Amino acid sequence: MNRPRQILIALALSGLTCLGAAVCAQNRPKIDEGTVEVTQRHATITTTIRGSKQAARASNGVLFVLTNPDDAEVKVDGQPRGKAVDGEMRLELQLRRHYVVEVSAGPDYEPFKKTVMLGASGEKVEAPLTSKFGIVKMGPAFPDGAKLLIDDKPVASDKVKVDPDSHLVEIDGLTPGVHKITYDHPDYVIIEHSFKITPGSESTYTFSHERAVDELSVSTEPAARIYIDGQSFGDTAGDGRLKVNVPLGPHEVKLEKYGYEAYKAGYDFKFRTPLAIDRKLTPLPSSAEFHDDFDLPGASKAKWNNPASGWKWDSGRLFIDSSPAVGYPKDTRFRDFVMGFHLKLENGGGAAWAVRIKDSDNYYLFYLCGPEGQFPNRFLTYIVRDGKFDPAKPDDSVSLVFDLQSDAQYEVIIKANGNVIEHAITSSKTGKESPMGAFKDPDNYFPIGGIGFRTVGAEKFSVDEVFVQPPTIKLNG
Repeated sequence: MNRPRQILIALALSGLTCLGAAVCAQNRPKIDEGTVEVTQRHATITTTIRGSKQAARASNGVLFVLTNPDDAEVKVDGQPRGKAVDGEMRLELQLRRHYVVEVSAGPDYEPFKKTVMLGASGEKVEAPLTSKFGIVKMGPAFPDGAKLLIDDKPVASDKVKVDPDSHLVEIDGLTPGVHKITYDHPDYVIIEHSFKITPGSESTYTFSHERAVDELSVSTEPAARIYIDGQSFGDTAGDGRLKVNVPLGPHEVKLEKYGYEAYKAGYDFKFRTPLAIDRKLTPLPSSAEFHDDFDLPGASKAKWNNPASGWKWDSGRLFIDSSPAVGYPKDTRFRDFVMGFHLKLENGGGAAWAVRIKDSDNYYLFYLCGPEGQFPNRFLTYIVRDGKFDPAKPDDSVSLVFDLQSDAQYEVIIKANGNVIEHAITSSKTGKESPMGAFKDPDNYFPIGGIGFRTVGAEKFSVDEVFVQPPTIKLNG
């Protein structure tokens, strides 16, 4: 048999997981929803007689044997006469005799046998052999990575090919009888059908690919992230909705948004059974009032997530110098709040602090630039995301109405209300309060978080009497 050797189906799979590109087989149904067409293959003779029908001698006649396959073995009266060449064998035999012609082509074909009388005009015997086996064609073929089983056993690779024109998988050499064929790709529902095979039969089974997934519809907060077994499946849109396809089987679903309590639950995703989750998330509560006067260094240090360097407790104050990493109180978070602290500029560089700290890499950063700082006597705001910001490109910048002085002391009051954060500063020398603007973040990146301190450049400053509390006092009151 002349079979193409290019095998396009992987007959073994390994390393499958139950989520992502592959779905565990036990979670995927087996379906038999295709259409079957059965035909009988009839070998045909296309060779024409090329030699003369006249014998070389008057007492002989010419017997032509035409075969399919082209190289079939020929016997006459039980005597081997060799193989046909290009589907033809020419024999000179004695006239007016009966001859038994047998044609065979190995174990894959039914043998052919016919008795003929050889006359003066010659005789032609056409011997199209019938295969002992059947063929199954099914598809369209799955992508690479599928496996094929016959009666729950892997198919030999030399029995399988994919037709490049029809994109059907062809399985040859099937013995007569009923055979169950399973076609399994880890991303799709398993296809399984039982075929009744007869000698020379050709069964064509066509089906539609169906991915082994279930549709999940989520309705929750806008910009909430959806996780399935810890793997992100995307964020909800502005209306809080998202639809995703989830591999079949049991999975843990988590809805998560910064500033809210995460929702987590197990669900069993079933084939053709859409699942909906309608769940509003609960906002995280704000912390109670926080206060630190730094009079007890040991107790104070225990309250804070301290940076690796740049912080020092001395004389009832916290000194900050060369501290590009933000430090902030442990286990505190605030939505709307009023914050205040006593500030002393230890040099002319200025000072910097952060509010609504989500983590050490994400927060609002405020830079009070002193007379010797990068931007003298300006108040700059940055949205720090993933630890990145450009000091030369602030998200907001305000010119101070007075000049800061090194070694001077100030009181800073901060009021946060929704996505608006207001600042005011009072010089201990003049006692005059000056507003430093109200920063509004239209995207409200950080609706809740902690407070803290750091440096931007070469600032040296110290703080004392830090407090954060619910907004029970007015900024100007």
